[in-house]
Amino acid sequence: MEDLQVKVFEPKEESFKITPNMIMYPLIAIGIIGYFTLDELVDPESDLGDTLLLTYIFITLPAYLFFQITSTHSTKALNGTFNGYLSITNKEITIQKDTYTWAEIQEIDFSFNDYFGEKPTIPTTGNFNRTISQGVNNFIKLTLQQGETRQAYFRQVAKGDRKKFYPFIINMIKLGKISVSRGAELMGITNKHELEELSKLPELGKFVY
Repeated sequence: MEDLQVKVFEPKEESFKITPNMIMYPLIAIGIIGYFTLDELVDPESDLGDTLLLTYIFITLPAYLFFQITSTHSTKALNGTFNGYLSITNKEITIQKDTYTWAEIQEIDFSFNDYFGEKPTIPTTGNFNRTISQGVNNFIKLTLQQGETRQAYFRQVAKGDRKKFYPFIINMIKLGKISVSRGAELMGITNKHELEELSKLPELGKFVY
C-alpha cells in the first residue's frame, strides 16, 4: 500500500453572512408584488410608476445576471482553514501531529464523496449562491481501543482521488478495522464475485499488524 497524504481542513463555526439568495429573493418578491399592485399604488397619470419600474430593472437585472453566472462558475466560500496533513502508511495513521498505529485503532470509517470543482448534479436554477465545491466535505473517523474517537476533515482535489484510498480500505478490511459491507459500499463494489473475494479478507488478516 502506497503512502497517502492529504490536507486536513478545519471548518469554523458558521457566522451570519449576507448571501446572493438573501439579496435576490427579496428583489424578485418586490417585482412580483409590484406587478400586481403598482397601478393601484401609483397614479397612472404620473411618471413615478415608469421611474420605479426602470429603477427596479436597472438594479435587479444586472444583479440577477451576475449572481446567476457566479453561482455556476465560482467555488463556495471555504469557511475554514487548512492545518497539517492526514497521512496513511502501511503501519499507521497520522492526523496532524497525532499518530495512531493499527493496534491502537478499533474501527475506521470515512467519507470521500466530495472533491474540488465538483458541480451539483441537479439544476441550480433559482439558487444564486455559489455552488462549486471546495472539496473539503470528506472525513476520516477513528474509534480507538479505549473508546475515544478522532475525526478530521480533508480535501480531495480531483474526482479520482477517492481511488487512492482503495488499497487502504482493503488492508483495513483484512485487519478488521472496516467491515466487509462498509468497505464494499465505500469502493462501490456490487459484483457478486468481487464481494465474495472481499469477504475472505478478514480471515487472511487475523492477528496481523
